[in-house]
Order: sequence, then structure tokens, then C-alpha cells
Amino acid sequence: MTALLSELQGLVEIRNPEQAGYSQATAEMTLQVDGQVRTGDDGRVRLDLSTGSIIRVAPTTSFTLVTNEPVEGGLFTRIQLFMGRIWIALQGGSMDVETPSGLASGRGSYLTVWIDPDTGDVWVGCLEGWCVAENPAETLELVA
Repeated sequence: MTALLSELQGLVEIRNPEQAGYSQATAEMTLQVDGQVRTGDDGRVRLDLSTGSIIRVAPTTSFTLVTNEPVEGGLFTRIQLFMGRIWIALQGGSMDVETPSGLASGRGSYLTVWIDPDTGDVWVGCLEGWCVAENPAETLELVA
């Protein structure tokens, strides 16, 4: 299970597991499980998962596609977000986003996760559906 890159703008780099380093991404490239994407100050990219779910990536963002596997009821995707902002539009299945502060999860929802570059604070927004934000101290269900 992979993710297809499209709508690239500015600097977008990709590193799949078999690559030693990052290379310039181009449209129609695929991000494999354990692959990484990073965008520059002017970079943006869209990733399309096989379920029809979409991940939009903002400038100055870095993440790893940890898992993307079929499960009952759709596809389960896990991303490790190191910095930046992503927007997720799920079309079935569920997604977990690991951050330095905890975990943001969504199921059948529109979810955004942002790590503030100045403070390191993590912001999670649920625009539709079921979302949850959790860390060792608390679990919070979010309502659109």
C-alpha cells in the first residue's frame, strides 16, 4: 500500500526505504511504507491513498508514512509527524498521526494536525466525523 504524490508546488522531497537520502519529488511518484516526505518553505504536496483518502501537506513539514494497511472497514494509516501541518480527508478507514506530544486519530473525518515551529505545541482540529487527541495525561474526543 502506497500513497501517490500530486499537486506539487515548491520544494518537495521524498525518501523511500530503499533510498540513502532525499530526492526531489515529482508528480505521480509513490511514497512507500516507512518512506518520508519533507517540504521546503514554499513546498506543498497532495498524497492520495488507495482508499480515496487525501493528505495535504503544508510548507516546512516533515513526516514518515509508518503504516498503510487494509483492515476490516477500510484502510488503517499511521503517520509520524515531526514538524509542520497536514490536512487529512478520510474516505473510510482510520488514521493515526503521531506527534512529539501524543497521538491524533480520526475515523471517517476531516482532521488537521499542526506542530507550531516556535513553541512545539501541537494543534489538532476535527472538521467533521470522529477525532481524538491523546497524550499520557489525557484523552480528548473532538467534535466537529
